[in-house]
Amino acid sequence: MTTRPTREELVLAGAGLVWVVAGLWRTPGVAATVGAGVSAGLLVSRQRPQVAAALVLAAAALAPVLGVPSESPATLLPVVVAIYGLGRWAGRTAAITGGAAFVVPVAWSDGWSWPTLLFTLFLYGVCWGFGRVVAAKAAGAERERAVADRAQAQDPDHLVAAVVAAERTRLAADITEVVGACVGEMATGAELAQTDLSAHRIETIRRRGAMGVTELRRLLGLLRERTGPEDLTDPTPGRAAHALGLPIRDLVASVVLVVVTVAGLVGGGQPPQRATLVLLALLPFTLLLRRDQNSLAMLLAAAVIALVDLIQPVSLGAGPALVVMILSWSAAADGRRSVWGCWMVLLATGIVTGARNDPDNVAMLGLLAALSAWAGHAWTDSDHRERVAHDRMVAAQSLVEAAVVEAVRAERLRIARDLHDVTSHALGVMVVQAGAAAAQRDRDPERARASLAVVAAAGRHAALDIDRLARLIEAGALGAPDGQLHHDQPIDLADRLRGLAERVGRAGLELTLNVLPAHPATTPPADDRGAPESAVDLVVYRVVQESLTNAIRHAPGSRVQVTVVARAADWQVQVLDDGGDGVAAAVPGAGFGLAGVAERVRDLGGRLTAGTTPDRGWSVAATIPRHRTVPAAGDVSDSS
Repeated sequence: MTTRPTREELVLAGAGLVWVVAGLWRTPGVAATVGAGVSAGLLVSRQRPQVAAALVLAAAALAPVLGVPSESPATLLPVVVAIYGLGRWAGRTAAITGGAAFVVPVAWSDGWSWPTLLFTLFLYGVCWGFGRVVAAKAAGAERERAVADRAQAQDPDHLVAAVVAAERTRLAADITEVVGACVGEMATGAELAQTDLSAHRIETIRRRGAMGVTELRRLLGLLRERTGPEDLTDPTPGRAAHALGLPIRDLVASVVLVVVTVAGLVGGGQPPQRATLVLLALLPFTLLLRRDQNSLAMLLAAAVIALVDLIQPVSLGAGPALVVMILSWSAAADGRRSVWGCWMVLLATGIVTGARNDPDNVAMLGLLAALSAWAGHAWTDSDHRERVAHDRMVAAQSLVEAAVVEAVRAERLRIARDLHDVTSHALGVMVVQAGAAAAQRDRDPERARASLAVVAAAGRHAALDIDRLARLIEAGALGAPDGQLHHDQPIDLADRLRGLAERVGRAGLELTLNVLPAHPATTPPADDRGAPESAVDLVVYRVVQESLTNAIRHAPGSRVQVTVVARAADWQVQVLDDGGDGVAAAVPGAGFGLAGVAERVRDLGGRLTAGTTPDRGWSVAATIPRHRTVPAAGDVSDSS
């Protein structure tokens, strides 16, 4: 299948034909023959680079047979373009066959002299190398584009759901292993200890409870950490630098080119003067300025070349030619008009100097400088596309990562709240009652057994709650409206509060509970903007539960007044204790209780406050709207 030539191929074919005709205009027949061959090759230089190189090299080999002098530059441009095309569009293996097809005829025609062979290899390597470097950068840009397309095509919701599901499974297993095992062991130990009141068993229960509280604290702390992906940005420069702050690659290149320049001058036919040698040895060091002061580097290089020509007209050689080529690449990579202007000054200086001192190679210098600029422009264009694609990929990944982090963070916070609600109260009661059993074991065995019975009952109750919580977490049903963890069907809030008060009373608190329901006629109807009534009831219940848990921990034996009033617009909750005997229970809290319920209250648009009272007691007060409103700010001092 034949494809029409691209615009680039048409331009190259036309330029090659003009170049050949300009060089062979004295022999029209030869110009037409050679020009037809190079034009035919350059017309497919991108689509079929091997065919193009074969046609161009065949035409170049035919020129000497037709009487064209070997030093004529008439086929130089097409040959340079064809070799560049091999590196740019063909595979690496084509370099071997192409190199042999180019180097062998030239070296053979000159009797296999080492200077000719080395120069031919140098020319081929430079042209092919430019093409290969540009091809590698273009391939990198294409790979980056493909990565960016895949990043933008991925479904963030699907990825977030998968990550959150995996996180749920892991956390459910952790909760069952860490907390579920603790309450199960304590409940089993309490049942066994009721028969013989073993001091060892009771102490083991107490210690296991303390360990469970510590483990719960650690787990809740991990769940509530607001951490995200670490900033892995490397503050060090991306480009390797010399100790003096100079680019190491340019420094190495400068040193190498100094050696090449000096070797060329010393080994040439005309001994250089000291000033000439010093100036040309300093010329490569202009490369150290090209990254930050590109224009200055080119003007300094032009000034050195012109000054050398004034002092001692000599052939510049390979070293200065390579300096000009590298600076030509830099001009194209920079792209500013001022830099292009300085490059033209450098190129004109080199061409004028070469025409005076080495006319046979002046066309070569100009072509290699132009090829360098062309390759630099192509490389920079691919580099720009690669950077744009990379930025697209980073932006897409950042959006997904931010969504994943936020989803996991929200899920962990939700789990932390429910985990604390389910386990903290039970653990607090169990540890306090285990301590009471240890203290009453000798004085009042029956009371000790009663305390152990509370531990066993609370442990069994908590074990069921933890198991149901783990199943809800794994199923992604955490936070579903009521049904809750204790019952298959929702029950009245007042009944739940009375059951809580009964369990807390067995833990040693003297509790008074007042629940004042709203008048049915004033209860606001539910609408699509309101939170489910059961969800509001749950938050009311959690406020009371956490407040009583703190009273068990920090004010054992205290008198507690609980007042819950359901008004038309909101719930009013107050839990007030008198401080008890003033001796805090030896039960460390998880430290997240009141903070968690305060977040729940704020999510419903309410407010929670907590603090000490003038008579050494502690007060918790909350106002919770019966329907969802804009969340209100509310500070809370959490003593748990």
